[in-house]
Amino acid sequence: MLEDSKNSDLFYNLDPNLILFSAEKNGYAVTGELIQLNSYENRVFEIKLEDRQSIIAKYYRPGRWSAATILDEHNFTAELKKESLEVAEALILKNGSTLDQIDSINYAFFNKVRGRLVQEFRPEHYKKLGRWIARLHNIGRKQEAQHRGFLGP
Repeated sequence: MLEDSKNSDLFYNLDPNLILFSAEKNGYAVTGELIQLNSYENRVFEIKLEDRQSIIAKYYRPGRWSAATILDEHNFTAELKKESLEVAEALILKNGSTLDQIDSINYAFFNKVRGRLVQEFRPEHYKKLGRWIARLHNIGRKQEAQHRGFLGP
């Protein structure tokens, strides 16, 4: 997909006020503090809330994924969560969806999920990871993601 240059410019220069506004328009009481997080392709921020919690805001790069593809991803993570896999599920927004737009840029919010880096993998870690991946694939096999791209040879 090709990016629209105006949307691309807005995306690569996301203004903190626009980010905070998108949270406020969805009912979040923000403190004004936000932290940009690492992300290869999208723009991801931690937004601090007045109740001392944080949400994660993800702004999707224009032209990369369609809204339908993003919603397939959100539905899949919701299914994983329902099956008791620990994942960051997209939150329902004021529009009743997990996805909204601001200045033609798709975005979603997630609860902040804490994790920790395993310093050294031991055999039991590989077994646990293998079981987790198997469960993920078994759950994913139950329902087709109609808008997902195909990776193959």
